[in-house]
Amino acid sequence: MKTNKEKFKSMNSKQKLEYIWEYYRFTILGTIIGVLLVGNLVYTMLKPKPNFDNHLIVTAMMTLDTDKEELDRAYFKENFNSDIYYIPADWSVTDQATIVNDQMMMLKIQVREADVFAMSQARFDRYMEIEGFDPFMPLEEVPEFKPILEAHKDQLLTAKGAEDGKEHVYGIKIEKSNAFQGATILEPLVISLINPPKNMEKALEVVNYLLQ
Repeated sequence: MKTNKEKFKSMNSKQKLEYIWEYYRFTILGTIIGVLLVGNLVYTMLKPKPNFDNHLIVTAMMTLDTDKEELDRAYFKENFNSDIYYIPADWSVTDQATIVNDQMMMLKIQVREADVFAMSQARFDRYMEIEGFDPFMPLEEVPEFKPILEAHKDQLLTAKGAEDGKEHVYGIKIEKSNAFQGATILEPLVISLINPPKNMEKALEVVNYLLQ
């Protein structure tokens, strides 16, 4: 009885292509989609763009309304000089889509196009579990955040800092936000700040708006 390797060697070119497609089409399609998504993100980041004071990333399970997304972008730009970037994802699972989304978000952090995060608890927990990775600002160390933390003291999420090993407040959990027209968020959100945000004053304004 021939092994799969022997069978493959005996096939002609057309049969080999059909065999590869039959057994690896989902992997191939997933890789192509991932390359296109990352390529599109890199192109978007490199092309000339407005000089925003703040970048808001919203990522969780959600449904998007593409028409109203533009309303959100216009509102955040006019009121906070901030852009807004939606990443629909179920961060409670690990699949090809979440891997690609994770790469996109890490790239945004690295190129300083992320200041305020509104993310699912699962996404927040994943960041907190990465050893030595401490991207978020300890909110209790920001004097301007004291009234916010006091008002939401029952919704604060803490974790040990990667540098000092001490407990810090890294997130504020909210059951829902009325800040978005272009997306219906299907799960609670955690609000966090990248350390440091580009413009603390504008970041604070965005956070206050999200918490209303």
